[in-house]
Amino acid sequence: MKRKFFVLITIGMMTSGCFSEKDASDVILLVEPSAREAVSGETIYYDVRSWTENDCLSTFSFTTFDKVNGEQTVLAEDVRASRYEDRIIYDVPEIEADSLVMEMRFSISDNTGYVQTSTHQLKVMAAEIPLSEQTGVTIYSPASGKPDGFVVASRTVVSVAAAGQGTVDIYMYQSSDPGDEMLAEWRSQTGLLFTRVTGVDYSTLTYGSMKSVYASALKNVNVPDIRTDDLIIVGTETGPLLAIKVMGVYDEYGTENDRCVLNIKYPVL
Repeated sequence: MKRKFFVLITIGMMTSGCFSEKDASDVILLVEPSAREAVSGETIYYDVRSWTENDCLSTFSFTTFDKVNGEQTVLAEDVRASRYEDRIIYDVPEIEADSLVMEMRFSISDNTGYVQTSTHQLKVMAAEIPLSEQTGVTIYSPASGKPDGFVVASRTVVSVAAAGQGTVDIYMYQSSDPGDEMLAEWRSQTGLLFTRVTGVDYSTLTYGSMKSVYASALKNVNVPDIRTDDLIIVGTETGPLLAIKVMGVYDEYGTENDRCVLNIKYPVL
């Protein structure tokens, strides 16, 4: 566990930013995690800020708890200052299971005995966890009258028109005047993001490699001009959900059978 540490000591009475006892408890503790999901071996951090209405802060601790290792102390130290600020760098441990939920527990006290705590969950996933695959998924053009959307949680194709409003994760976009030509573009009603990647082997993809690629790639709210052999990773702002290999894009005569045929990989955790 590596860390950068600094403590701010306030001398005398604060001349600005004062607040009354009615505004907050005696000890304030604010913890902001850089991630709530991580892969084994990854480095994340927690930004910690704390202050007290009394003379000074006393002790600070950072512990973890999980069902495999129980409680472990990451950091315990004396503060002896009126304010505390720290960015704690945390190396995510290796795990034997596919995934493990950890509780990240932060606690700070002041010289009068007041204690404030903050607990955050961290879901840890094995770096080389294999991905399950769903093959032959077909999403049609909206003009076809056939299923034109996909729901990630159930991994099923749906008709956007028949689905609940704002519930379709991936759907085929159609302009107001599409004509007979299929506009091979995906969008999301649920705020998912798309990134088209190159130089990645779909056949050997693991969750760790998918997460690494997704983290460094440019993400967009849509993916236009979809073509056969495209590899598209779909996820949220915090991480990927699935990888899609486009097996075929078919723009046939008329609109009835215009479609994209896909293979999809996803972690089962």
